[in-house]
Amino acid sequence: MASRTALVMLALVSAACGELAAEESSSSGSSDDVDGSGSESGDSTDAPGETNGSTGEPPAQGSLVGWVDDIDGVPIPDLPIALCGQVCQIATTDAEGRFEVLEVAPGAKVLEPALVPVGDEGLAQAVISWTRFFDIVTLGEDEALVLPEPFVMQRVEGAVGPLTGLQQLEPAPGLLVGFDADAILAAGPLPAGAEGVWLGATEVPPPLWPSGGLGDWQILAAWRFAIWDLEDEDGFAVAATLPQALEPGAEVAFLVADYTYGFLEGTFHEEAAVLSPDGTTLSTPIDGGLDRSTMWLAVTR
Repeated sequence: MASRTALVMLALVSAACGELAAEESSSSGSSDDVDGSGSESGDSTDAPGETNGSTGEPPAQGSLVGWVDDIDGVPIPDLPIALCGQVCQIATTDAEGRFEVLEVAPGAKVLEPALVPVGDEGLAQAVISWTRFFDIVTLGEDEALVLPEPFVMQRVEGAVGPLTGLQQLEPAPGLLVGFDADAILAAGPLPAGAEGVWLGATEVPPPLWPSGGLGDWQILAAWRFAIWDLEDEDGFAVAATLPQALEPGAEVAFLVADYTYGFLEGTFHEEAAVLSPDGTTLSTPIDGGLDRSTMWLAVTR
């Protein structure tokens, strides 16, 4: 029988993935039955090998296998993982942190947790204590892809909140973020489990950097946030100290993990950035900003 934690998280998956994901999963007949391995088969109501009832075509034969650990290498069980392209498929990690998605169509897809580990602390505390990974994976026709390294969930220490009004924080060393908490509250519903606006961040070490959806950009630094996916269009003003100075005139940008943009375009969302004259600081323009608190990448090419 699925654990109480798994049932709580699965009940909230559609809210965490957003309305579009819920509509796509519904239209594709996404299953929420967990098999004996702790994994779900994905988005089709047809048995494996049967004809797709909606299109008359045989189901896709691709598959994806991966693992999820915490920062200490301990597997994270009962975590719903979303693989989203034209449809979203949900697979739940087993006791070894393993997940498997079957009947995967070819193409670029977003891969991220649908929620964070809840445990005994409760969802409201979990969403300010954990951040998420995010990557773009690309499968070929009928490819059986086994990811070579586990994804790692990071905890965030010292998230501050609940916040109101104008804020200027340093959620991670060398990262300054300004925003209007009231504008976030006015923009729409908060992410699942959030009780007010809280913000914290952790730097992502190079071994945990994403590998897909980057184009020809090279990552200089990366950060993950909690609460994950607070949203205010152009609302986050950012100044980030780079680990090493760039040459004057280097081409730079911020890349932002954006779930909807990711599965529609197959890339991170590129945002404008300004390099300081001494090449040590990357900032958003005066008339711009980043849209959401997910994962931010400072990049150059």
